[in-house]
Amino acid sequence: MIPDVYIMRLVINCENDFEIFWGINIECIKSIDISGFRLIAFYVLYSIGGCRESQEKGLMNLQTVLSWVAIL
Repeated sequence: MIPDVYIMRLVINCENDFEIFWGINIECIKSIDISGFRLIAFYVLYSIGGCRESQEKGLMNLQTVLSWVAIL
């Protein structure tokens, strides 16, 4: 199955409820060969305030930063 189908199933069919999605799709997910997977992630820093918070607080754990209330 192509990745777009999983996203469609999660967002449309399961109304973005991961628990329902997991229950319906676990067998398909288990059959995926992940031996060749590579995970690449990027973190982009954007600031309206001239990066003032970054200068004051420095680099921080991404989970912590994402939990903060921010202006989008």
